[in-house]
Amino acid sequence: MADYTNVNRAAPLRNVAAFSTLLTKMVERDGELPGLACFYGPSGWGKTKSAVYGANRYRATYVECGQFTTARSLLENILIERGNRSPRGSIEQMKTKAVEMIAAEPHRPLIVDEAHWIAQKRFVDLLREISDKSGGCITACSNGSRPSPATRRISRCSPRRAARTSPSRRTSPQPSCSAPRATPGASSSIWKRRPASRSSPA
Repeated sequence: MADYTNVNRAAPLRNVAAFSTLLTKMVERDGELPGLACFYGPSGWGKTKSAVYGANRYRATYVECGQFTTARSLLENILIERGNRSPRGSIEQMKTKAVEMIAAEPHRPLIVDEAHWIAQKRFVDLLREISDKSGGCITACSNGSRPSPATRRISRCSPRRAARTSPSRRTSPQPSCSAPRATPGASSSIWKRRPASRSSPA
């Protein structure tokens, strides 16, 4: 007889596990490493559900971009989700306030969903600046089965230093949960600073 006692529990989806692994690596990273990450994949592969699950698990700030998102509206949403219910001031003032609030809780991630919209509008550098100045971790979720121009623009915000994870290719509507590196077709990497090359003594 079927057991219906666990119907309210989240299904163990592979991409949810991959996103949770990414957030864990970002939260527990060394403080000297940059905190900008990109999670990308085709539409319908569970990026938003993974982001919502990760936001609930890590008490992360979750904001969603859209076709008409501007730098001001993005900052307003970030400040509202961080507890400032009536953000005011110029874009520069709100950016400074966002940096201060994120720096006060550096282990509380900021998740920016549908980030390809702001990448296309070319103000995604705003996320890089907030991440660099606050020391917090910011994860941008973007559409694309492979690094699209918008996704590459997100990655170029922090050259060779952004963490990038692509959702696993699924073969069924609900893939089983497994570690992203243990699954064929899953790609996950963390970009780190390379040590400076040393020339051999003459």
